Parts: sequence; C-alpha cells; structure tokens
Amino acid sequence: MFDAQVATLTLGGTCLMRFQRSAEEGGGAGDPPVASVFLERRSLLVFRGPAYRMLHSIPAVTCDPLGPPEPVVNLARVGLDDRAAPERGRRISVTLRRVRDPSQRWMLGVLRVIPY
Repeated sequence: MFDAQVATLTLGGTCLMRFQRSAEEGGGAGDPPVASVFLERRSLLVFRGPAYRMLHSIPAVTCDPLGPPEPVVNLARVGLDDRAAPERGRRISVTLRRVRDPSQRWMLGVLRVIPY
C-alpha cells in the first residue's frame, strides 16, 4: 500500500524513536532495540531501506533515558550524552507516507497529538 519510505516531523516536545528487528528480519517482540534516534523539536526524520523494514515505535513514557543498553545513534549531534534523561512535553508528530495505489489516496498523512 505504501512506498518504503517514511517522513516524520516532530513538533513540540522531544522523544526517542526505537528501531527493532521485525519478525521477517528474525526479530521478536521482546528483543532489545537495534538502535534509537533522539527526535528534537522541529526535527525531520526520513527513513527507508533497512530502517523502514524494522519495527519503529515511540513508547509512551514521561522521560527518555538515553544510556545503555540502547544505542542512540545521534547523541553527539544533538549535544547530549548517555547520562541524560530528557523529560517529555506535549509532542505533535506529522507522519507522511506515499500511497502506491491511487485509489487509497485518502490515507495521505496522519496528524496526531500525543498527550503525556
């Protein structure tokens, strides 16, 4: 139904997006994340390829501990270290996907406000 690419715009609060191997990739529901990305306010994350095939999630928590065992791939870039645990605020996420089948165009995008 969708092309193998996702764009997520994060507005408002920050959060941690986790990537886990899917069942098709040999993973299971209890497996630890392969990697995580810290999503800053006003950030855009576009992923495709192997990252698209993984399960991606943003857990419902009040803060995001950034330390081991979970590797956060962009800690240095955002100016944080693995001892940080940023608190979450109100977050608005705009997720865009391209629909392959023109008859399914009603599913062009999703706007969600996620309370904490």
